[in-house]
Formats: sequence, structure tokens, C-alpha cells
Amino acid sequence: MKLSGVAVACVLSALLWVLLPPWVPIVTGGTALIVGFTTRFPASQWMRGFGLTLCLFGIRFLPMPWQISQHVETDSSAQISFVVMGDPITLPERSGESLSRLPVHLRSVTANGESRTLRDRCSLMLQPEEQSPSFSIGSSWNATGRLVQRDDPHVGLQRSHWRFIGDTGTFIQTPSNGPAVSRLVFGLRDHLHVHLEKALSDSPEERAVLQALLLGNRGELPGTETERFARTGLIHIFAVSGLHIGMLTVLCWWVLRLLGVSQRNRIWWTLPVLILFVWFSGYRASSLRALIMIACTLAAPFWYRRLHLQNALYLSCCVILVLSPGQILDIGFQYSFALALGLMAFVQQDVTSLLERIAPDPWAPSLRFRTWRHRILWPFLLGSLLVSGWSILLSAPLTAYHFNLFSPVGILGNLLAVPMVFLLLLSGIPCFVLSMIPLPGVDALLYIPAFFARGLMNWSMWMDAIPHGWMWILQPALWMVVVIYALLTFSWLLPEWKRPCLLGILSVWMIYGAQRWVTYSESELIMLPADRGQAFYVRKGGHPGILIDTGSEWSASRMSRLLKEQGVNRIEAVFLSHPDRFHTGGWSVIQDRFHPGRTVVFSGDQATYHTRLGPHSFQTVTQGDTLTLAGWRIDVLHPSAADQDGRADDRSLVLRILDGHEALLFMGGAGATVEEALLSENEQIPVRMVSAGHPRSGSMMTQEFLDRVRPEWVLFSGEAFGGISLERRQAEQRIHAAGINVVRSAEREPVRMKLGSFER
Repeated sequence: MKLSGVAVACVLSALLWVLLPPWVPIVTGGTALIVGFTTRFPASQWMRGFGLTLCLFGIRFLPMPWQISQHVETDSSAQISFVVMGDPITLPERSGESLSRLPVHLRSVTANGESRTLRDRCSLMLQPEEQSPSFSIGSSWNATGRLVQRDDPHVGLQRSHWRFIGDTGTFIQTPSNGPAVSRLVFGLRDHLHVHLEKALSDSPEERAVLQALLLGNRGELPGTETERFARTGLIHIFAVSGLHIGMLTVLCWWVLRLLGVSQRNRIWWTLPVLILFVWFSGYRASSLRALIMIACTLAAPFWYRRLHLQNALYLSCCVILVLSPGQILDIGFQYSFALALGLMAFVQQDVTSLLERIAPDPWAPSLRFRTWRHRILWPFLLGSLLVSGWSILLSAPLTAYHFNLFSPVGILGNLLAVPMVFLLLLSGIPCFVLSMIPLPGVDALLYIPAFFARGLMNWSMWMDAIPHGWMWILQPALWMVVVIYALLTFSWLLPEWKRPCLLGILSVWMIYGAQRWVTYSESELIMLPADRGQAFYVRKGGHPGILIDTGSEWSASRMSRLLKEQGVNRIEAVFLSHPDRFHTGGWSVIQDRFHPGRTVVFSGDQATYHTRLGPHSFQTVTQGDTLTLAGWRIDVLHPSAADQDGRADDRSLVLRILDGHEALLFMGGAGATVEEALLSENEQIPVRMVSAGHPRSGSMMTQEFLDRVRPEWVLFSGEAFGGISLERRQAEQRIHAAGINVVRSAEREPVRMKLGSFER
């Protein structure tokens, strides 16, 4: 059985164990073994290997007698002793929790009066006030809290079986009993981190980039920086992968060559440095894959063997999946192997083909400059451009599926970012080594790599500012992603079918593009889950949209993610109805992530907005103003310039958005007082849809208001309309009695409505 077949068997076995109930891979493995050992058809050898890999992964997945689940009940109070095994990891946005996860290794657990000595992995959940640098890797602690059964990503390739929510004030440090090598390695990293903080105390952003690239710790990298690098297709430079391992290998090889070390002995000096660097970064799948491939590359001449990079890739896939089969669903694993296999399959042949086309006439007189240009310059430029382009194209389906993002600007951005990272590593690693020498002023050397870190950030900002260089897109169907990668694989394995496969890929993308265009050409309203506040996104087909209110501060990140999943590319303007924290708390998050062109507020509350939201150029409006934005005509019906006092919700912006015969009325925080003012100033307010107001107290949606406005639909947004007050329950009863359709916002998901026909 070839190594490629073993890799395929490992991938299929991991998928079966991860996605299906345990009895399915058990039955499949038994059947494969029986068929493989009792028959002699050509695939019997592969069937035997497939059955054996299923059995091997079963040993990794099935619970062992000594695991903690045999001794501790789910969600029980416990006292634990643990060793810190990694850096704090910020929880993903989807959780909505303001916590960090610290990977730890359990030493003992006392629960239900029973003390157990065991070795198991656990994720320690830390409140913001508990996140302290004293939780250094390798340190030992005791704590009391709650133990919850939960499968979480752990440090490196491992996964934890439990979460521990510690009680504040119960963490007590004990003498370190972790592995001595681990304490030594990460003690060295902490020492380097201290030097970095001392030298770059006035440059926190450059320090965070250097710490991420040189020490493998991305914990200090600001969220805004991370998002900008992601949008521009440059986030991969922070994942310790083939780029870093390859650059570090070249650097070590150059240094050893200058020192006169023979080529045969350089491997014994280079591999320990690479292992140390991968250890720093936490043994992630991408870094371990690169380490195995580089080790095979260096060892092949040593053992007088011909190098086969594809076999090295297959070997790394098998090793990683055997260590942790659950990595098959990890985004880093998928990106790393999809890009590595794709680049090996397509880039080399494309570079060769292009060089043959631009090669000079062999019968023409040879010029020295032309020879240098065609032998060195053109291969380098074409290779860099093709690697960057193929990387973006190969990762595009995964990026679209996982992050709703497409970044064609990354093709250009990587051309300068990759050499800049190389210069940063080239200068940063020697500067780190020299900084450990106790000499005065030696820490100032770190300003050299900090210069390249600042250049890297400036480059990402320039790429981010390119119009239409990146865009949020709707999530493609899973079958589209699977079909695209399957066709790419077939086009590589069967070159004679390359054109039909590429035509199939183009057809799949055209299907997705047609769906995207149909969605983008429709006018729509998205009612976002804003907790106790409200937030509405309104878009006319073919135009960027406008956002009315931004919800609360703690719901803003979730709403931002939901907008991206809905394919929202750009927000033309944000309207803030009144300065209530449940309506304006998410403004800063929306401002950072979508960069709306303007923020519109009532002129009488401008000073309040400056106090609460900080200095910003707000556009002010008042009653009678009319705006034309994003294809809509927007009339401001309330408040007037005279409304300067009283409650904030009585000064709420009331907006009527019109497009021909369509009219939408957004009441903001308005209640009965504002409704009476509107009726006194207007004979009729004909609209098809009304978003109910959000007054803190008092009546709303009075019978007279409903009779005069006569909407077809009324929208109730936010948890405030969960029936928490008598007035709001009565308002909904009046609306139902009038025969008006009612739509409530979902608790955690957006409600999307087509405005042309008001279909949900």
C-alpha cells in the first residue's frame, strides 16, 4: 500500500470517527478487514489498510478506563491541581462570552469527596480580571470551581475533554511540577518577551506583531489588526507554517555555511532550532506539517535518497491525524494541506509553461542582461506571482465557507508581505539572540525588526484601502466547496481531464455568482438580534445599505458577524435614534469593522453622543430634513429643533424611508408622546411597514396611531418585546385586533425580509 493510499485511508477514517456515531466506523472497519483479508481483488490491500486505520483511530477516540469521565459527574464542583500548558486564547466571537481559555494539564481532581490522581487535558476559563502574566507556561496551580464536560481545542494538536470555571480568588500557585524541558523552553520565551517589552514599551502594535511572528504568541495582537490582515489575505503570515519554517531553515543554512559547517552536518544543527521554534508556537498542525516536510527534505540527501515532496506531505498528514484525528475538521489543518498539495500540483508546471513561452529565440544573439533577466528575474517574479495567486484561489472556497470573505487584493499584498516577513525574521532572530547578552543598550537592536513590523502593518492598511479589494460574501453551500476541491484533485490526478474539471469549477462558481447576484439585486430588510435594543439593516438592490441603531455593546460583535454572514459588504450610513446604551452601544464595533461613510444623529443630542461615543464627525438632522442615501429617500419626521429637553426616547429620531410606493417607518425609541406629535403634524402617514418604538415606559402603538398609519406589517425587535411590561403586551394585542401582521425578532439569528413583496 503506497503512502498516498495510507494518507487517503487516514483522512477517510478520521472523517468517519468525527462525523458519525461510533458504531458506523466500527462496522465499517470490521467489514473492511474481513473483505481485505478474505478476497484477492486489486483493492484488497487498501481495504486492509483502511480497516487498520479505523481501528487505530478507534483507540484514539473511544474512552479509556482511566479517563476523568469515569470518576467525575458532568457539571460538578471540584478542586483541581493543574499545570499551565499554553498561552491564553480568546474565545471566538460566536460564543458571545467575554472569557479567555487557558489550556492546562490536570494533575489531580477532588470531586464528590473522592480524590483522583490522573492525567487529562482541560480548558481553564478565565474572567478578564483573572488574566494575569503569572499564569506562565509550566507553572502549577490549585483552584476550586465548576467542572463541565466540554470538548475544546487544546494546545497544539490535542483536545481537552473538560472546561473548568474557577471561582475568583481561589487560584493558589504551587511549586512547579511540570516537565523540566517545557519549563526551560517557555522560561526562555518569557525572558525574550521581557526584553521585547522593555525595548518597545512605546510601540505596542509593533511589539504585538513581533511577538506573534517571532515567539508564536498572538495573544497581544489587537483584534482590529487581526481583522485587517484577514481582510487583505495576509493573516496566514501569523500562522507558523511552511513560510516561517522554510525561512528559518534558509537562515540557519546560510549562517552554518558562513561558519564553515559541512553540508552533511548542518542538519544536526538546523533541526533542533526548527523543533524549538515549533515548540514555541504550540505544535499546531501547520507548523508540524512544515517541520516534517523540511526534515524529510534535509534527511533525504543524508541517507542518499531521492526527495519526493508529495510523499513527505502524505507522511505529515498521517502523523498529524494519528496524533489527533479531530484535526480533520480544524481550519488550520484544512488550509495547510489544501494549499501545500495545490501548490505542489499546479505552480511548478505553470511556471515551467510560462517560462517556455517567454524564453528568447535560441538562434538570436545572446546578451548578458537578457540571459540574467530570463534566468533569474523572470522566474522569481513569475514564481512569486503564481504562488500568491494560486494561494488565494486555492484557499478561496474555504475562506468563503468559514469567513464569508473573498480577498483578491491578497494576490498583490503577498508579493511584498512575504519578503517583508523574511526580512523581519532575518533581523529579528539574531537580535533576540544578542539581546540575551547582558550588555548596555543591546535591547535597542529590536528596533530593526520593529521597523519591518511597522512596514508590514502600513502595507496591510494600504491594501485594505483599495476599493473592492476585498468583500464580504454569502456563505456557499458545503457541496460547492467539496465539488470544487474534488475537481481540482481530479484535474491533477488525470491531466487529460484537466479542461473539463476546470470547466466544472467555473460552472460551480457561476452558480454561486448567480445566487449572489439575485440576492444582491433584491431590496431587503434584516432585523438583527440586539438584546434589549434594536438594529435594522436596510438595503436597496444594487446599493450599499444603511443601519438604523447598533444594539447594545455586548451584542455588537454577534451582529457584526451576522451581517458578514448575510454578505453585507459596506454600510453607507448609520442612524442613531437616541442616546440609549441599548441602541448605540455597538456603534464603535460597527465603525471599526464596516467603516460607514457617515453617522447621523439628532442635532439636539450631538453633545451627548460626543460624551458617550467619543470625538467623531456626526451629521446632524432635525424634523423636516430629507436625505438621499443608498438609493433611498429618507424623511426625518421627528424631533423638531425645539425638542431639547425631556426624556431621550421622546426625542428619538423617527425616519420614513421611501422608494416609490414603498415606505418604511422606523420609530426608534418613540412611544405614545411621539406618536401624538406625529399625528398632530401629519394628516396621514401612509407606510407599509413600521418598526415598533422602544420607549422605556408608557403606552405605544395606540389605536389612533394604527388607524391613521394603517401599516401592513409591524416589527417587534429586541428582548424588550418579550412581554416584560403590560403596555407592550397591550400594544401587540391592539395590533393583532387590527388585523396587522406581526414579526418578532429571533433570539440569536437575524430575520431577513424581502421588501418588494414583504416575504420572509
